[in-house]
Amino acid sequence: MMHIDGSRITLPAFAAAIETAVPLEICAKTRERVAAAHAFVDVVAAGPEPVYGLNTGLGARLDQRIPPEDIGAFQSQIIQGRAVACGDPLPEETGRGVLLSRIVTAALGCSGMSGGIFDNPERYTATR
Repeated sequence: MMHIDGSRITLPAFAAAIETAVPLEICAKTRERVAAAHAFVDVVAAGPEPVYGLNTGLGARLDQRIPPEDIGAFQSQIIQGRAVACGDPLPEETGRGVLLSRIVTAALGCSGMSGGIFDNPERYTATR
């Protein structure tokens, strides 16, 4: 079990986690940091100031404001619109490494992501 608490992990621990698919445990303090950052993003997104890619469109649509009730769907659409690839799938260990690095970074509590991402690990289990 690897405990994710917002601190750095060593390269050997990282390598061991991706080689053997170590279960992760997100500590309560980390969940609190992530929730606080997400609450801040919610306030900013609903506020009067435009924030590129959060409550405005992207690229040529940056002057288009996204209504507060549509921001969640817009953010999902951004991810889905970029979730395409070509070529052979990456090796499973590479995928685990990418996800683990994002989880460790998100645990710092600076991303504004929803803490709910940590609540359903089965949803993110790699399958073949």
